Amino acid sequence: MNYRDGNYMAKKSVKIKNISCNHCRNTIEKETGELECVTGAKVDKNSSVLTVEWDESQIKWGKIRELLEEINYPPEDPAI
Repeated sequence: MNYRDGNYMAKKSVKIKNISCNHCRNTIEKETGELECVTGAKVDKNSSVLTVEWDESQIKWGKIRELLEEINYPPEDPAI
């Protein structure tokens, strides 16, 4: 966890099984990036890994995980 601009920023990388195309990548990045306090979301399509950064004081990983499950891209556990 990093401290930036007075906020605690968390960063996590997780593998997502069913990423098969650019549309999948774009959907995950767009939906995750629209969450309040998420400052970055990037998917590596080749490795199927999502790296997300957020303000830990405003939102917890569980909310991000719930969103990913809602849009049918559940993360594998444990995080990488």
